[in-house]
Amino acid sequence: MTQSTADERPSDRHLRRRRYDPDRRERIIEAAFRVIARDGLGGMTHRSVAREADIPVGSTTYHFADKDDLLLSVLEYSGNRALTSFPELFASCHPEKDLAGALAELVLKLITRDREQLMFDYAVFLGARSRPPVHEAALKWANSADTMIEKYTDPLTAHVLAELLEGMLAQHVVFGRKIVSVDEVRSSFTRVLHGRRQHAATTTRPEAQLQGDLTQ
Repeated sequence: MTQSTADERPSDRHLRRRRYDPDRRERIIEAAFRVIARDGLGGMTHRSVAREADIPVGSTTYHFADKDDLLLSVLEYSGNRALTSFPELFASCHPEKDLAGALAELVLKLITRDREQLMFDYAVFLGARSRPPVHEAALKWANSADTMIEKYTDPLTAHVLAELLEGMLAQHVVFGRKIVSVDEVRSSFTRVLHGRRQHAATTTRPEAQLQGDLTQ
């Protein structure tokens, strides 16, 4: 040990280690993401996040002024993560070949392969009503599902399919509904798509009027 190191106070050494830990802020955000996915928004505190990240509580308050500051950073992290992984996961289900089957497969993959992201998303959904920043993040996620499905059908049908998708996932997360196979949920998506084609073949009303009827 050099003389300069020996003369350092403990607080100086702590600050020096913190200064040379450039990834700590990102680790705190990732830890907060896991805490929310596991315990909900109410379970996220500076202390619980510090415990999850295995760091001193002071590190979380150093990087984030308060819980809302940390929460906004976690929402941004999750949004960027979901906007990349969600479309990639859907594309791997080959929706261009069988849209109903791809959506059914997506449901199964989300509750197994990407469950942590799913649990985080619905923890955010449940807290969206009373917290404006959370509400904006939840709405952005919902709109991204519409946009993703619109590539394979018309906007109105895409919106109905997205709501059905979100409803199935919400029932699984909130009520513990078990989904064990693709075929189990494919029929629901098929009904929406086939019903749309049957309706279009038997009506003379313009699409704009149909959309107005459904959105009233």
